[in-house]
Amino acid sequence: MSEHPSIRVLTINVNGYEPYGDRNPILREGIVDLQPDLLSFQEVAYLPGKQHQIDECLDGLGYQIDHQFDGLDTPPGGTGNCIASRWPMERVALVPLPTTPRSGNYPVAVLCDTIHAPEPFGDFLFVNPKPNWQLHLEKEREQQVVAIARLIEEYGDPNGFPAIVAADFDASPDNASIRFMTGKQSLNGYSTHFLDAWDIAGDGTAGFTWTSDNPFNRAIVDRYIGGNAHRRRIDYIFVGSPFLFAKPVQVKSCKVVLDNSVNDIYASGHFGVYAEISCAE
Repeated sequence: MSEHPSIRVLTINVNGYEPYGDRNPILREGIVDLQPDLLSFQEVAYLPGKQHQIDECLDGLGYQIDHQFDGLDTPPGGTGNCIASRWPMERVALVPLPTTPRSGNYPVAVLCDTIHAPEPFGDFLFVNPKPNWQLHLEKEREQQVVAIARLIEEYGDPNGFPAIVAADFDASPDNASIRFMTGKQSLNGYSTHFLDAWDIAGDGTAGFTWTSDNPFNRAIVDRYIGGNAHRRRIDYIFVGSPFLFAKPVQVKSCKVVLDNSVNDIYASGHFGVYAEISCAE
């Protein structure tokens, strides 16, 4: 029996430009090595009138790219979400996520594209959200993940291949927002269920993706958290549950990537998450 074909997915928060010049070659080399089919990036720098950060990083690699600010008459600059695909894709929705007065002015949003993949996958949603990051904003993240799930319910095809959600959620597995995503609790009278690729096919470790061991993060840890060490898993690849989508799916592997430095420089403050996902038809 032949092996089921797989989709290779990578997500990483690239932390904008600073100091991007040193980090870009490391990120690009990692992508070339991994050869993902779908890529989800957060905090991608976009400077109006210039090639944005992922256009530069993926130049010549054959990806179609959709940045959150693409198509705007007057892009605001700053950073936003970005999706890249080896296959044709089209934007389905770009929806601001719910905020409160304490959320700040970061453009928290969910970018959602339909991927036109070959059979047996067919068309499916690839979803890249960016909730609020601050540790005291779990209430806001709770509202935001409910909005993400409702968006997928609205645009996803229950008879098709499951939606894939890949992003920096800025929350640990025991936070209510992540418990909601994995069906462990309801929020606002609503519930859902997604498969956590790391839980299913990781290596059995904690799978930390944001740590004080990375010098890029040391100043943030010192300012907001303190202590000698801080490590969390906050970046995820979620796959729509068999309870929500008809096509059978299997997470074949999942690993933390881009977690090694080159001359003490990392690709980002975040490590990446990479998964291979098959259609088990």
